[in-house]
Amino acid sequence: MSIFFEFSCYNNSMENKFSKIFYSVALFFCLVLDGFAAQWAVVTVEKATVFSDVQMSSVIGFISRGKKIRVGEVPKNRGRLLPVIINKKIAYIQIDDIVISANKDAIYSATKRIQSKMEEKIDEKKVAIFFGTNYSNIDFETAERNEQSYSTVMLNLGFRGYYRKLGDKTGIRSSINYHLGQKGDETLSWVGLSVDYTWPALTSKLYDMMFFVGGTLAPYVAYKVDDLFEITGTGFGGQVGVDMKFDLPGAWSFNVDGSYSMMKVLEMNLPDNAYYGTSINPLVNSIGTSIAITYEY
Repeated sequence: MSIFFEFSCYNNSMENKFSKIFYSVALFFCLVLDGFAAQWAVVTVEKATVFSDVQMSSVIGFISRGKKIRVGEVPKNRGRLLPVIINKKIAYIQIDDIVISANKDAIYSATKRIQSKMEEKIDEKKVAIFFGTNYSNIDFETAERNEQSYSTVMLNLGFRGYYRKLGDKTGIRSSINYHLGQKGDETLSWVGLSVDYTWPALTSKLYDMMFFVGGTLAPYVAYKVDDLFEITGTGFGGQVGVDMKFDLPGAWSFNVDGSYSMMKVLEMNLPDNAYYGTSINPLVNSIGTSIAITYEY
């Protein structure tokens, strides 16, 4: 009985040692992969905010002034953050909230120009120019036409803006855009103003993905049939989709999005020499994609 007890205690002890060794090795590799090295820092602000992700979208706690912590050497999020271990998990702390006991200048050297703009920064603002295509079905909702609906490829381009307050998960994506599509002798075009609500979907080392949903107002919609006539109206609708960001050097990034949209056109009265009816108010359903070059300021 005594021998069995001693063996059991020895076995449990070995398991505990093995677990500690396994955890230490796993933690070591995690630290190495996330840019850690032998580096200590001291918190210099009243309360340093700790984030769970590099986008600073989720606050998980605070560290008080004077606390000594272990941090990594490789800056994240364009030089704003350093990785730190909190409760055996990798988190992130702002560089401006700490003093590195090693060589802090070395950490800033790669992002000195960006860091000079980060003082007192409380939000993330971006502008972009984009170009894309939509595969659209245009339903005229009238039986008087020879062809009640048709599908065509529409081109779109414009300017886009992004806004998010640092520390918030959600943000705003807005754009002014121009769409143009043609089928035979018919041309449909419009100028639209869109506002989308965004929230994060997926984060990786290669890209960041977010969902968006919003509405569109088209104050100018034009429908033209060859040289016979051209009429105008207004439209409104909505869209939903995903937006993927790929970081480029400096403050630049490359964005790709995919979306489904729908727009209803109103107040398009036909002239007397039209082929059919007195008015058309088409419904436009589209699946599209666009690419954008984006600058953060």
